[in-house]
Amino acid sequence: MTLFLKPVNATKAINNTLQPMLRATCLLLLTFASSVFANSDDYQALLAQDNGTYQQATGGNALSFPADHGPHPNFRMEWWYVTANLKDDQGQWYGAQWTLFRSGLNGQEALPKQRQIYMAHAALSWDGGHHAMQRYGRAVADQAGVTNKPFVAWLDHWQLASLQANSWLPMRMTAADNGYQMNLILSSERGLVLQGDNGFSVKNNQGSGSYYYSQPYLQLSGTITIDNQVIAVTGQGWLDREWSSQFLLPQQQGWDWLALHLDSGEKIMVYQLRSKPNTNQPHYKWLSWFDDQGLRKLHTQDFELTPAAFEQVAGRQVPQRWHVRHLQSGLDITVTSRQQQQWMAVDYPYWEGPVLISGSEQGEGYMEMTGYQPK
Repeated sequence: MTLFLKPVNATKAINNTLQPMLRATCLLLLTFASSVFANSDDYQALLAQDNGTYQQATGGNALSFPADHGPHPNFRMEWWYVTANLKDDQGQWYGAQWTLFRSGLNGQEALPKQRQIYMAHAALSWDGGHHAMQRYGRAVADQAGVTNKPFVAWLDHWQLASLQANSWLPMRMTAADNGYQMNLILSSERGLVLQGDNGFSVKNNQGSGSYYYSQPYLQLSGTITIDNQVIAVTGQGWLDREWSSQFLLPQQQGWDWLALHLDSGEKIMVYQLRSKPNTNQPHYKWLSWFDDQGLRKLHTQDFELTPAAFEQVAGRQVPQRWHVRHLQSGLDITVTSRQQQQWMAVDYPYWEGPVLISGSEQGEGYMEMTGYQPK
């Protein structure tokens, strides 16, 4: 397979799309980002910062909709994250990813909008290729942000936007970059699901974590554009929403995340947060299994998650296959990447792409892996 991976030069993108005043603002943003991360692979450091003056996610707080679709400026960070497994009318597979990250800056003397930085990632995958995209923006200039009624999350012309004023779904998802584009409609007849304990997802043995919900029952239709070729596609998708002020602990290195669509219509989410090798701490993992109606079927830490088939990707040894096993339920599956070269070569890089499911269940899904260091 031939890999097409075009890293995005964020400074060039800014120069091409913003007015001079906004350009200067966003260059300051890039300077801030580089000062936070001495090494571009160490973006986990931001997620492990102390919550400072920000509110911390704790258990016992009920989520409320549609309000919680919108931003949470009292928390340091959050994201709106969509992955999609797609096919054209010939049955050829494709993958799409769309993400908007919001990060707050400390400094209570500043107005809320002046303290909000947004970063957007998008990607398209296909048999033999992968294209990653990236943008930055600040809410103070209304170049990026999130609103409710109707719901719109945007950075420039990249948008995840409700099509009806009084309904979260359906939504349109758009992103574009130099001959690559997505224009997809997201809809569902199922409700969203709460991850963790009623929407509070623990991420470590000390009990801190994030608020987390998903809409794993999305149906998608529309077009993607690859190297200026427009392709009509349909498929299924998964939307994740999380917000927190200290997502990781300093001793945690990264995570492995699986969002799985079973052929039965059921959905499985698996994550593992890996501890750094010198900490002698066990990895923290969780599995949620929902039936085809959105009801929780299994919710446990008591399962096996084993990596295999490590491959060299961007100078790192990255797993390309995972074995997930839960004895009591009979779950015994292998999750395998469709192709190994799906590296997101953005400022804070990671692996993300479509996967296939085999074993006791069949299906497809998406996998994200972060924090793998160069060898």
